[in-house]
Amino acid sequence: MVTRKQNISDNIRILYLLLILTITGITCAPVYAAIVIATVDRNPVNLDESFQLTLTVKGSSNGNPDFDILKNNFDILSRNQSNNIQIINGEMSRQSLWVVTLMAKKTGNVIIPAIRVGKDSSQAIKMAITQPSGTEQSNNDIFLEVSTNLKESYIQAQLIYTVRLYTSVSLGSASLSEAKTSGIESIIEKLGEDREFQTQRNGKPYRVIERRYAIFPQQSGTLKLEPILFNGQLIQSRSRFSNNPFLQSTRSKRLRSEPLTINIKPAPNTQNKQPWLPARNIQLIESWQQDPPQFKTGEAITRTLTLLADGLLAEQLPEILISMPASLKHYSDQAVVKDIKKSTGIIATRQQKVAIIPSQAGQYTLPEIKLDWWNTQTQRNETLSIPPRTIQVMTADATTSQDAPIQNSSIKTGSSQNSAVGVDVPNEEENEFNLVQQKNYWTWISLVLAIGWLGTFLIMRSQKKALRHYDNLKPQAQIENTLSAKAATTKLKQACLSNDPAASKDAILTWANIYFTDEAVTSLANLSDRTNETVSAELEKLNQALYSQTENTWQGQDLWESIQIYAQSTIKKHKKNKQILLSPLYP
Repeated sequence: MVTRKQNISDNIRILYLLLILTITGITCAPVYAAIVIATVDRNPVNLDESFQLTLTVKGSSNGNPDFDILKNNFDILSRNQSNNIQIINGEMSRQSLWVVTLMAKKTGNVIIPAIRVGKDSSQAIKMAITQPSGTEQSNNDIFLEVSTNLKESYIQAQLIYTVRLYTSVSLGSASLSEAKTSGIESIIEKLGEDREFQTQRNGKPYRVIERRYAIFPQQSGTLKLEPILFNGQLIQSRSRFSNNPFLQSTRSKRLRSEPLTINIKPAPNTQNKQPWLPARNIQLIESWQQDPPQFKTGEAITRTLTLLADGLLAEQLPEILISMPASLKHYSDQAVVKDIKKSTGIIATRQQKVAIIPSQAGQYTLPEIKLDWWNTQTQRNETLSIPPRTIQVMTADATTSQDAPIQNSSIKTGSSQNSAVGVDVPNEEENEFNLVQQKNYWTWISLVLAIGWLGTFLIMRSQKKALRHYDNLKPQAQIENTLSAKAATTKLKQACLSNDPAASKDAILTWANIYFTDEAVTSLANLSDRTNETVSAELEKLNQALYSQTENTWQGQDLWESIQIYAQSTIKKHKKNKQILLSPLYP
């Protein structure tokens, strides 16, 4: 009996021991260390080119890799993870992959440090990060170029900064940073929208995306233009059988342009007492409400002074100081200022309108208006002026004919008293004679009125016939006007595209007098008031070219295009008003 109890006790001890060994075996199974391997797809790598770091963990490991250690020397663009478990002949194997896309922040030998995964870690990798040469960059599939129109400039003068992205491959998502400056304070204005065109470099075709800025340094010294950064995805391949973008492979690409430095000079000493206006060209234009103006006492006439500056901001334009004789009261409206942005730069305009009201008749002289400015192209000071103008002020009724005085017939009487006072009093016989004459007078008046009424009736009847006849001829008249409008449009197009300011002025006034049938257009200023801002700005440039003393560089393409857009936008309105229309601008 004792022996049996002893055997049971021994069996329990054996089972307990086996259970402990089994549990110990299970918990001790992962005691074998995991293997962590780090590899890169390329080495060396150019700066601003991405590469992939692959971290492979074979076996079981507690924890995830810590990639934050890479942020000191690299930008982490993306990361992906995958796990793979295999069972072969009853044995299980596990493998985890992390693929990280990196981009180096500097050139030289840069170390990818050992990356820990749980208690295990990978080996370190030394990367060679190189700066691409100019020749290598120009042969790349994509590269950046930056430039300025001047190597040195003046304080507050316009500097044109051009950024161009050249690409021979398709782009996925892409972004281009905006222009930034450092060193001295500056005002930066983007010039319109990005434009695209095609070109070739070393026989290789490229699509070019161009962006332009106008920069106005506010201090003298060294202006630094910070590098422009491009970030994007390059589409490397596409399925031959599908345009599905999910079947495309892409590669991350970052580009950094060269930084530029520009020397900014202070204003010359000659400009200390004057408004500092550094520009490529400035024009001061005078126009009147009437041309020529006619002055009358008590009647207002408007004088308009327009200041145009190529290469300045509107906020830089000074007020045009006007002085008048004491007998000429004048009232100025608030100036209208605006910036017109073109791909070649900014044209600033300031328009001042002055109402002049003479209080006394006579001859007066409007003083000369002068303005000094600095020509950035010739590097010298220039003065523009409106010469003095002598005007003649007439009285308000000087041209109004006065009624002639009514004179009575002189009839002698016997009354000396009445004669003394110059009044002729008729006697009774004369009164009777006057009554008979008055009856005859009203008889003739009635006869004349009857004849007049009959004549009016006949004229109105003939006019109705004429109107019916005109309505029959109206389509033919419209055809003739349309043909003349077409000829005027063709002449305007030829003049503008020939860049001929004088011919363009004549052609556009001819065109305007056909297009606007309600009132004659006698000058560019008159036409400017009747069109929109875009056409007005181009007319101002044409006027500037007509009176400029420098070599003509006017380009008429923008004027022609603005006229086309304006005419097409208003043609429907003209149809509704049943006016004679301009022929299509694309004959």
